[in-house]
Amino acid sequence: MEMKRKKIVRSFSIARNIYSGGLGSGLQPIKESELEAGAEFLEVSDRLPTV
Repeated sequence: MEMKRKKIVRSFSIARNIYSGGLGSGLQPIKESELEAGAEFLEVSDRLPTV
């Protein structure tokens, strides 16, 4: 569970960096698989009913 949480946090961190600063020279190359955990999290949470 902790590993999955870390993957999701990393994914959102990468997405935030891309959004706020673009793909500047200071970033390491990003693998699509690093973004998949965050995308999957958003898809699942989008399907959950809101109260």
